[in-house]
Amino acid sequence: MNAAYYGVPQSRKRLIIVGRKGERDGFLEVALRKAASPDPMPLRSLFGDQIGNHVYNHPRAPDRRGVWSVDEPNPTIRNARRPQPTAYEPHRNDSNFDAVYFRPFHDARGVYSLDEPGPSIVRTSRERPRESYLSRPHAGDPLPADRATILTQADISRIQGFPADWDWSGFLVRDADQMIANAVPSPMAEKIGLEILRRAQGQTAPEVPGNFGQWLSRERGMIPQRVANTKWRVKKAWTFLEGRDLACPGTELHELELAMKRDCVADRLRSEVRIALKLFREWQSFRQSERERRRAPPPHLRN
Repeated sequence: MNAAYYGVPQSRKRLIIVGRKGERDGFLEVALRKAASPDPMPLRSLFGDQIGNHVYNHPRAPDRRGVWSVDEPNPTIRNARRPQPTAYEPHRNDSNFDAVYFRPFHDARGVYSLDEPGPSIVRTSRERPRESYLSRPHAGDPLPADRATILTQADISRIQGFPADWDWSGFLVRDADQMIANAVPSPMAEKIGLEILRRAQGQTAPEVPGNFGQWLSRERGMIPQRVANTKWRVKKAWTFLEGRDLACPGTELHELELAMKRDCVADRLRSEVRIALKLFREWQSFRQSERERRRAPPPHLRN
């Protein structure tokens, strides 16, 4: 799972394993996929106006910088202030909050625009660019590393999902950097945890994909109305099972019968729901066998 699609502005890919006793492999996969945002979260969505405030102070000499952050001491105020000229040539030390620098691994990119997610946070992410990087920048950098903003520990902490007022003062700086880097981003953990809770409470259920209906039409010769009815009955089965996607057919049928008996479901509907769920499991087996067939090596490469 990529944290950039779960409320964190960094492309942090992590293997997340969710298990529930007695359920099929991948029972929550679709729900977690649907919980993702359609687009990755950019850095600008997190910082907004809190990063990017800078002022222009006209330099007294051509080799002096002109753009300063509001969060740093500005030069001496003189009796005249000028607007920033349209022809102003940026100085390498100008404050720039349109791009930020993350110390990269090996030959990865180091400079990122605020309009994209940052890379996965590591302990050294907020270190300044070294001379070796400045002399050999990455071709994909949107601007030179010495003109990009160097993030603070507080910035890195927020990118990792910690609240803005999280207090790291009780730890050594290096230890805090390490803990920040090792953390599972809390917005991502929250989204995953919410989907687990919703399924455990029976508020969600496995989906009934459209290609199940195509299979019913093609393999079982069902007309569209029968296809729609069968899909509805499968969803009804999930309701009776409280969203559980049980791996054992015998256990599933037993639990389904108990639930329908408890709810006083009519015999005809009980039969129709059982048949629909059986067809759904047949389709799943067919789909799995097709996947295995496509993955199998060609005959001339088999032992």
